[in-house]
Amino acid sequence: MFDKNKINNLSSDEAIKVMQEWLKEQNLWGKKINYRLRDWLISRQRYWWTPIPVVYCEKCWIVPIPEDQLPVLLPEKIENWKPTGGVSPLATVEKWVNTKCPKCGWPAKRETDTMDTFVDSSWYFLRYPSMIFKKKLKEYNLVYISEPSISDEERQLIDKVAGKWVKAIYYFEYETLATGDAIIEAFDKLLSQLGDKVIVIARWTGAKALAYFDHEKIKEEIIILDNEEIKYFYEQEVYDLPLWKTIFITNLKSDILEAQASSLKYRYFLLSWNSPTFEDNKEEFEDILQFAIFEVENKKPWFKDLTEIWLPVDNYVGGIEHATMHLLYARFFVKALNKLWYLNFDEPFTNLFNQWMIYYKGAKMSKSKWNVVNPDELVEKYGTDTVRAYILFMGPPEQDVEWSDEGIVGVYRWIKKIFSLFDKVWDDLSDKEKREQLSQLHRTIKKVKEDVLQKWQPNTAIAAMMEFTNFLSKQEKIDSTVFLDFLRLLSPFAPFTAEYLYSEFLRKYSEKAKKIFSQIFSEKDLSDFQNLSIFFLWWPDYDEKLAKQDTINLAVQFRWKTRGVIKVSPDASQEEVMEIIKNDEKLAKYIPEKINRIIYVPGKIINIV
Repeated sequence: MFDKNKINNLSSDEAIKVMQEWLKEQNLWGKKINYRLRDWLISRQRYWWTPIPVVYCEKCWIVPIPEDQLPVLLPEKIENWKPTGGVSPLATVEKWVNTKCPKCGWPAKRETDTMDTFVDSSWYFLRYPSMIFKKKLKEYNLVYISEPSISDEERQLIDKVAGKWVKAIYYFEYETLATGDAIIEAFDKLLSQLGDKVIVIARWTGAKALAYFDHEKIKEEIIILDNEEIKYFYEQEVYDLPLWKTIFITNLKSDILEAQASSLKYRYFLLSWNSPTFEDNKEEFEDILQFAIFEVENKKPWFKDLTEIWLPVDNYVGGIEHATMHLLYARFFVKALNKLWYLNFDEPFTNLFNQWMIYYKGAKMSKSKWNVVNPDELVEKYGTDTVRAYILFMGPPEQDVEWSDEGIVGVYRWIKKIFSLFDKVWDDLSDKEKREQLSQLHRTIKKVKEDVLQKWQPNTAIAAMMEFTNFLSKQEKIDSTVFLDFLRLLSPFAPFTAEYLYSEFLRKYSEKAKKIFSQIFSEKDLSDFQNLSIFFLWWPDYDEKLAKQDTINLAVQFRWKTRGVIKVSPDASQEEVMEIIKNDEKLAKYIPEKINRIIYVPGKIINIV
């Protein structure tokens, strides 16, 4: 029996600790932590969810489905798709349930429980960085160059790794092609036969590789997956390859991945290999070769090297309910994979941002409450850009907001006003007019980028663009460069509007656009620039000098009551502001005989008490 006198006059927390110690002394209790993992994604069964790849065999008991039999496909037709009596709907499809054990061949039954889609989305972001390797290669020819007398084993490896991904493979042994001009002539002939879509992979020492590819036609488009030997020869200026047009890296996998991730536009790839013979390190060569042709052939779900370059995710945006649902499971998966040495990080996301919930008619939008707004009807009436921009404009993303049928009309009018500006676009403004528009544009770009990238406030960013639209609508003419940069700024918020007006801009100002794009694209890409999307252009940046305002409006208060607004320099001192107020007839009369205090917030307000 416990003596209650031991806890008299103690607080609740203190009393609990005393009782815990007593229970421990009596061997009746041990301190432990209970973890609760929400299991509704298993307990709430749906036919269309993810099947668990397991069968139950009378001889082997629980047997996982082999990789070559994955994925497990759901039956295409099912009559009773609703769960009944705590049993999964799949349990009623006997033809699907009854199968054979993949291990011993005896009769077996499939696992009929399914997992919610959260199970998939809890890890598939790990695959995203590796998707760059899904470049469509079926239209490409592969040219493989090696030392003389390439072995059958080496040919078989190339066929195995690259054969199913490319159109055709051509083998060349470099010493049989003679030297100097003969090599260049042979390569010219090869390119003319195969066309533009060619991947070149060469296995030899760096000096010979550079000698072969020191060719006017391809030196501007070649990626060299390189080693220190090639770098040495370049630094010694043995070969004249322009460094600014060529990517020099090592043949380490992580460096190759990083180069490929940023350089998929190139057509030619040179794999320079240190090993003098193929037999030196066949396995490593195969691994590097897979990187060179952008494919995963070893059945891994992702490239570990590439995943570790890009992940963990910088920002996770989701509702507050995700903290106990998707976010919980994603963290579990990543921590488990980290423990198994598949990942070098144990947290999937470095930052969490909970966005608002939308309310309508006083309650959170929900199908069960019949208070949802059909986006299809809104898109039909106002257009996709209006709906998208209004959702971003409704309010701060971290605060709940009430849907307004009137509010979307205001955004619709703003989109229409942007279209109306196009007729004002000209190219003959005076220097003063152009300077004024450029200054206003760069202030808007600065405001938008700071609000979006630093503050996560797309609503105020759109408000700044609305203000700039109003400014442009008051101008007699709009400078063409200013309008183009505004479309680039607008494009993430209203992509269809920006893309359409951009295409109209290209038709109206083809020569000017070509001059602008010549600083961005190669001559080859520039030849067809009128078919390029606005999203091929960089999001505009601002010039700090142009973004700086010459004067700003400063509110003037006397004893906390606003009496007027004056224009001052952004850097004006308190003494300079007071001098302007004293010389202003409308404001000077409010200055008291005795000033007790002056509260001055530069750039915002001055209060004279």
